[in-house]
Amino acid sequence: QAQQQPVLAVGDLVLMERVEPKFPTRALRDGITSGEVTVKFTVQTDGTVTDTSVIAAKPRRGIFDDAAMRAVLRWKFKPISAPRDTSVIIGFNAGGG
Repeated sequence: QAQQQPVLAVGDLVLMERVEPKFPTRALRDGITSGEVTVKFTVQTDGTVTDTSVIAAKPRRGIFDDAAMRAVLRWKFKPISAPRDTSVIIGFNAGGG
């Protein structure tokens, strides 16, 4: 069985600081209590994140996209020798956890 959750130390990509996304109030208002967004991004040589974009989202696009991208933009990786593109699945759960 393949692991569903991405491992956050892939090759020389080591996540030092993970910021969890804020659960959008709009989703709660619409009765949506969970979802997930796949965010593609570039890790720069200094470990910062740039160029975030959403490549998949459940439920429909737009509900969690901004919150997921905002969180990933604040992540910090260990510095690397060359910029690297990668992606991660961000889960949302209204109850937390």
